[in-house]
Amino acid sequence: MLWTSVDAIDTKAGGVLAFGAAVIAIARDVDSLTAKVGIGVGIAAVFLAMWALFPRRHPYLSPDGLRNYLGADITLARRQVWVAEAAMVSDLAEILRRKARRLGVALAALVIAVALIATGTLVSDGGASHRSRHHRSGSGAHHRP
Repeated sequence: MLWTSVDAIDTKAGGVLAFGAAVIAIARDVDSLTAKVGIGVGIAAVFLAMWALFPRRHPYLSPDGLRNYLGADITLARRQVWVAEAAMVSDLAEILRRKARRLGVALAALVIAVALIATGTLVSDGGASHRSRHHRSGSGAHHRP
C-alpha cells in the first residue's frame, strides 16, 4: 500500500515537472516583468518537483544482513525480519509524508507561476496575443480599398 502511494507521488511529481517545464518554455518570450517573475517561480516549482522525486534508500532487507541469520534459529530470523519490516514501514510512512509535502509546495508554486505568467502576458499585450504586437498598423502589407 505504501509503495503504491510513494510511486503515485513520484508520478504526480513527474507531471508537475513536465508541465512546469512546458509552461516555462512557452512563456520565455514574454516581456512583462510579472511574467518573468512567474517564470522564476516556475523554475522554483520544477526544482521542488525534482526534490520530491529524490531517490529513497531502503537498507532494511539487504542480502548481506540476512546472511548473518543463516545458521540461526528460525524464530530468531523471522523476528528479525519482522522488526526490519516494521522499521521499513515506519520509515516509508515518513518518506511518504515528506514527499507529499514537497509535491504540495511544488504544485502551489506552479499554480502561482501560471497565474503570474498569464497576468503578465495579458497586461503587457493589453489582451492581444504576442504575435499581434509585431504587426502594428504602421507595418506589414497595406491594403487599398
